[in-house]
Amino acid sequence: MMSPFFPWFGGARERYAIAPLTRDELYLTEAIVSLAIAAILSLLLLIMPVYSSGRTLVQVNGPRVFAILAIPVIIAASPIIFVRLKLSAAIAMFFFSLVAVFSIGLLYLPSAVLLAWPERPRAS
Repeated sequence: MMSPFFPWFGGARERYAIAPLTRDELYLTEAIVSLAIAAILSLLLLIMPVYSSGRTLVQVNGPRVFAILAIPVIIAASPIIFVRLKLSAAIAMFFFSLVAVFSIGLLYLPSAVLLAWPERPRAS
């Protein structure tokens, strides 16, 4: 069905016969996006100055920051490697966000939401 306001926008699905994503493809896509969000945030937190003095997390807290920032990346990568860990990874990421809420936890909340999103039952 063509859009009356944007004729170039509507009808792409009919024109190009785009098949909807299967449930497994949707899970994998959202897990990959969640991993990308967690990895980019961890990398940004390592290289950006986050203190008012202009120092980075590594300069202030030392090399232990690498292990702490690797936790959400490992959690987000687990449903890609092990398919059965989708719900467990979502719960673990929410728990990490809750524990670290006063420092970096809120930044990882979108990744947790994406991990939990496909676990909702589909409306029929």
